[in-house]
Amino acid sequence: MTTTYEMTSYWTGCVLRCIESFSFFKPGEKYYCFADEGHTFWIHAPFLTDTYGVDQVNMSGENRKYFTVDI
Repeated sequence: MTTTYEMTSYWTGCVLRCIESFSFFKPGEKYYCFADEGHTFWIHAPFLTDTYGVDQVNMSGENRKYFTVDI
């Protein structure tokens, strides 16, 4: 019996680089992903504290296209 697994990108603990302007994210800027559940990932966002009163934001997996893992 052969088992095939689909590769899913999990970014927990990774620094992400924005590759396209999106919402309050700017191209070339780096952001820390502290949790990734596959369908949702969380970014540490202290730059939102003064404006929105939050320091983290959850993103739908559909928004992965706006980021790449910074190596």
